[in-house]
Amino acid sequence: MKPSFPERCIKCPYLKYCGGRCLYSIIEGADLWGESFDALDDVTRRTIEAVLSAVPELESLIKSGRLEPSALMYDPVLDSTEVIP
Repeated sequence: MKPSFPERCIKCPYLKYCGGRCLYSIIEGADLWGESFDALDDVTRRTIEAVLSAVPELESLIKSGRLEPSALMYDPVLDSTEVIP
């Protein structure tokens, strides 16, 4: 079953990157966070922005051979139920 996202998630430019606890609770079909959803949403957005801001530098390091792309791989199944804790 495909989850139904709230309008705020559908309109969010970061939905394709999202893996925060707020989104996870939506996927699980539970309102686990109540009023804290806004705070979780804010933290998730800021985390995604911070990671995306590092992309140009990471691309440069990969291109120069100083960083292997495999070093950036993350398996959320092994490490957590949420990509962004």
